[in-house]
Amino acid sequence: MITFGGGRFERQASKILPNLYLSDVMTARWGDTLDRLGVTHIVCVMEEPVSYPRTKQDVKILYIPVSDDVTSDLLSYFESATQFIGDALGPVDINRDELSAVEDVKSTLEDGAHPFPSPDTESPRHLLPPPRNVVLVHCMAGMSRSATIVCAYLLATTSMNTQEAISFVRSKRPIIQPNYGFEKQLRSWEARHFVATRKRRVSTKQIAADLERRRQRYKDAAAGIKRGDD
Repeated sequence: MITFGGGRFERQASKILPNLYLSDVMTARWGDTLDRLGVTHIVCVMEEPVSYPRTKQDVKILYIPVSDDVTSDLLSYFESATQFIGDALGPVDINRDELSAVEDVKSTLEDGAHPFPSPDTESPRHLLPPPRNVVLVHCMAGMSRSATIVCAYLLATTSMNTQEAISFVRSKRPIIQPNYGFEKQLRSWEARHFVATRKRRVSTKQIAADLERRRQRYKDAAAGIKRGDD
C-alpha cells in the first residue's frame, strides 16, 4: 500500500487484487505513483476527465463520466468497465493469502460458501501466466464510484454476491462506501450476471483443493507434462 499525507483519511492506492488498485484522484495524479505501481490501465470515474503525470510505460484510460449521486446511472458502464479491467488482467486467480483474507471477511457472512468460481465454470486460460498489466481505478475520493466499479468487476469474475464484494473491497480499503443508488445497481448487476452465467458457490475445502490442482497443472504445462485426468 502506498500512502501520502497524514490524518485519518490518508491518500492511498489500495491493493484489492494482484495488479488491481483503488485510489482517490490525487493519488492517481501524485508524483510517480503510476510509475511506482507500474500502472498500464486507468479507470477514471469522474464528472470531467483529468490529466496524469507522464509515465515510463504506455497507459490506457477508460473514462466514465458519472457523478457521485444516488440517481446517477453507473450500471450502464459496468459492462465496459468489467471488459476493460478483464482484458488487462486476464483470468482472476487468488492465492492462499487472498483466500485467508476472504475467509476473514466472510466470518460474519453465510458459513459453508466461498465467493470464487467452481472448477467446472473456469476457462482453460487459467493455465496461462497472467498479463503484466496493472489497473488503477479511481474517482474523487476512492470511496463510492470507483469502489462500485471494482465491486462490479468482482461480481462478474468471481461468484461473490454484492455484500461479499463490498465487504472484500472494504477489507482492503476500509473507507469505501458505495452510495445507496450504486449499491442497488450492484444488486441488479449481480442478479443479471448470475442468471447469465449460472455460477454457484462451492465449499472452502473444494476451492482450496482446486487452487492446488491449478498450481500443479500450471507446473505440468510449463514442464510439458500431460496427465490423463487433464
